[in-house]
Amino acid sequence: MTGIMHGDMWAWMLLWAVAGVVIVVAGVVTTVWMVRRASNAVDAPPGRPEVESPEDMLRRRYAAGEIDEDEYLKRISGLNQHG
Repeated sequence: MTGIMHGDMWAWMLLWAVAGVVIVVAGVVTTVWMVRRASNAVDAPPGRPEVESPEDMLRRRYAAGEIDEDEYLKRISGLNQHG
C-alpha cells in the first residue's frame, strides 16, 4: 500500500511541475507578444510614407482647422505652380 501512495505522490509532483512550466512559458509568450504589439503601434503603418508630402500636410492642417479655406487654396495653388 505504501508503494501505491508513493507512486501517486510522484504523479502529482510531476503534474504540478509540468503545470508550472506551462505557466512560465505562457507568461513569457504573452510578454513577448505584448512587447511586439507595442513596438508595432509606434512604427508607421505599412505602405504609408514616413514623411508627409506638402499636399498631405496642407490637407491635414485644413481638416484640423489650423488654416482656413482661403489659406489652403492659396498654398495648394502655390505648390501646384512650383510642382
